[in-house]
Amino acid sequence: MFNTNSDADNFADFVYCLGRMERKNSQLFEELANKVVLTEVKGHLLKLSQGNEKQSKVLIELSGKLGSSMIEPHKCKRKLRPVCRIMESLIEQVKKKKKITGEELSAVLLTLELQGGSTQYLYNQAKTFLFMQKEISQLYGIHLEHFNNQIMEIAQQVEEHIELLEEIKTKIAQSTNKKSGVHHPSFMYQNPDAWITPISGRED
Repeated sequence: MFNTNSDADNFADFVYCLGRMERKNSQLFEELANKVVLTEVKGHLLKLSQGNEKQSKVLIELSGKLGSSMIEPHKCKRKLRPVCRIMESLIEQVKKKKKITGEELSAVLLTLELQGGSTQYLYNQAKTFLFMQKEISQLYGIHLEHFNNQIMEIAQQVEEHIELLEEIKTKIAQSTNKKSGVHHPSFMYQNPDAWITPISGRED
């Protein structure tokens, strides 16, 4: 996960980039909330966006306490790819849409899930910070135990976000089944990869 030759400042850069990633995540869910046609999931999407923005601020503030992060925002792409590539591609595609249907929202969520989206990525990092504090201290001279409250808060909020995402999937499936007359909980996602690599000539 980390370069063993990195110092405390590089670790701080990594945490700062996580904060930038969460800001992108917030932007994506806000765009989805503004354009989704299913009114029953708008509130969930806005809550995700607001939570991501809060986590972004916590992470960026934490990075300043861990070291002197001097990284330029655009260089975070190198540290967090392919997560950043996925997020930026999804944001770009959603911005092109006037409206987002339930099927399209499902495709976006499935893409995030299958391609290792930022929510699961941040959850994994927060858990790593909690369970590998001794090793991180030895490698970087950083005592993360001093920041347990902030890290625990992030991990707990990400867990809540995962639950919200599952609720959104359920609501989409229920809406789709009502329209089609199908009464089973599964939902057929169509071509989620199209949200990463835009198809030439695709209509909005």
